[in-house]
Amino acid sequence: MRRSEALSAGGTFLASPARGPFVRLMISAHALPAPPGAPRPVVVSFTDITARWHAEEQLRQHKAELAHVTRCCLVGEMAAVLAHELNQPLTAVINYCRGSALRLRAGTGGAAEIVEGLDLAVAQAERAAGIIHRMREFMRKREPQRAAAPINDVVGDALALVGPELRHHGIRVVPRLADQLPLVQADRIQIEQVLLNLIRNAAEALTSLPVIERRIVIETALAGSSVCVRVIDSGPGFDAEGLRRVFEPFYTTKKQGMGLGLTISRGIIEAHGGRLTLAPAYPRGAGFSFTLPVTTDPPVPAPDEGAG
Repeated sequence: MRRSEALSAGGTFLASPARGPFVRLMISAHALPAPPGAPRPVVVSFTDITARWHAEEQLRQHKAELAHVTRCCLVGEMAAVLAHELNQPLTAVINYCRGSALRLRAGTGGAAEIVEGLDLAVAQAERAAGIIHRMREFMRKREPQRAAAPINDVVGDALALVGPELRHHGIRVVPRLADQLPLVQADRIQIEQVLLNLIRNAAEALTSLPVIERRIVIETALAGSSVCVRVIDSGPGFDAEGLRRVFEPFYTTKKQGMGLGLTISRGIIEAHGGRLTLAPAYPRGAGFSFTLPVTTDPPVPAPDEGAG
């Protein structure tokens, strides 16, 4: 071999023969018995795992593509409400600017009034830009990027996206977020995707209830060496079959649904080293919980909402 590069402490190497493509080798070694004081012989074996690695890489890419498609579907399902949410600040911008222009032309407004109108217009424009930025970041196709992040901020980002839809359906959100939680090592967009799936599923379970009874509780708490997030609804809950099959691919109780949201969500959480589970809520409803391991790495700030 011309050169080799260790990829991990587990004995996997990337090697390049004198001619031909790189191959991936798994190297294992163990010592044989020897008389006292004598050198112990070591047996070293090399296993070509190139084909297995390529298959795993293709599966990883397929899962990433599927996750991206479901993110786009989520935003597509929320499009009408998000468009209304965008229309409000844009209409306000138009009105503030028209009012300022009319005062200038008529000479009836003082500088302070005109500046105030323009400041209000800027604030509403920034609000609209923030909505668009969050949507674009959420839908962007990119490689997973794990970094230390405060889970309460990730919950807030998810609620900022789904909040207009919840308000439209008269659903009250009760956040119970623990203070001073340790950071988690996570891909913020992927965890947002999990939260959106859980929150929107909870919202759909509430549509048959009177508006006054529609409530979703979102809790965060420390659970040993992990942070736990729980999404609890006050809906009818799941029957025995639903509790057993809810994470199965293509199983759904929705009239229009792919039945992949919870399957993908569980895969995302497990890839992060956590668990996603379902349990009945008291006195009724359902509670989805997931955990994420804590990290001691410094946090990476989220992009500015008005950027780009």
